[in-house]
Amino acid sequence: MKTILATTFLICTAAYAQDPPAVSSGTLVANFNSDPSTMDFVKGTNDLTAWRAANNASIVLDGVGTQTENIAFDQDALDGHGALVVNDMSGQNRYLMGSIGNGLSNATIFWVGYFNPGQNGSIGDGSGQYIYDLGADGANGTQMDAQIDDGIFEIYGGSSTQAGANISDLNGVYSTWMTKFYAAPTTVGHEAYVNGTNLDVGTTSDGYQTDENLVLFAYQNSSGTGSSGYNFVGNIHQLLIYDGVLDEADTAAVTAYLDCKLDPNCNPPCGADFNDDGMIDASDLGMLLAAWGLSGATDLTNDGTTDAADLGLLLAGWGACS
Repeated sequence: MKTILATTFLICTAAYAQDPPAVSSGTLVANFNSDPSTMDFVKGTNDLTAWRAANNASIVLDGVGTQTENIAFDQDALDGHGALVVNDMSGQNRYLMGSIGNGLSNATIFWVGYFNPGQNGSIGDGSGQYIYDLGADGANGTQMDAQIDDGIFEIYGGSSTQAGANISDLNGVYSTWMTKFYAAPTTVGHEAYVNGTNLDVGTTSDGYQTDENLVLFAYQNSSGTGSSGYNFVGNIHQLLIYDGVLDEADTAAVTAYLDCKLDPNCNPPCGADFNDDGMIDASDLGMLLAAWGLSGATDLTNDGTTDAADLGLLLAGWGACS
């Protein structure tokens, strides 16, 4: 297994916006963002009692467990973007749970944050710490999840574990995480990345079909509730759940949008406004497509080639330049 170093390669030419960029290869189901207007708190504290999806206020995750201080909002985290700080002092179970409306089969899930077993005196990762679980534990493929287990990134999936890379070097480092779950069985495994690096999760022959129940910060058991012993410790700024496996261009656009939040200096120019008319629109898109495969101004990622990654950045900044 390889070790992923704590190095984030940031693409900061996509315009930062409160809303994620529009996509065509999937549908945004839920956007949980660190906006206090989407949160409920214990009166007089920053202890979270509920978190609503910014794109759909009917999707609500309610706090479960008595230790409300284990999930607290920090407005100053991530250079003022804000984050939930999640702790677990010796098995004091506290998690969020609710319905996203429908179960999913093909799905793409992003989150910005970090695992950090042991932070603030919390427990270490032991036999695993789950950041999210969509679907109750059952047969293989009934649950979409992500966890750290003794430093290793893992997808449990229901009844079998796909182990990936060692991610312990990223403990405490804000990063962009992305996993793609497929409905059809595949022999190549489901895809998981952090900061653009493949986490090399193991192969599986199982496809995914989950129910609508979402649990954050705990393992979701077969009864659809969070079980103690696998509680997440770390910070999370944002969680995006898409129905559908996003294509390369859409993945690049969403990744760029999230990556820009990781750079305190990321107040990007309108790099994709190639004709300097103050808009990123069809004219600029035409110029990019005309330069496909070439280097130059349309190579927004500066990797020597105008390709799908650059197209994703252009689409992420679509509209008037700010």
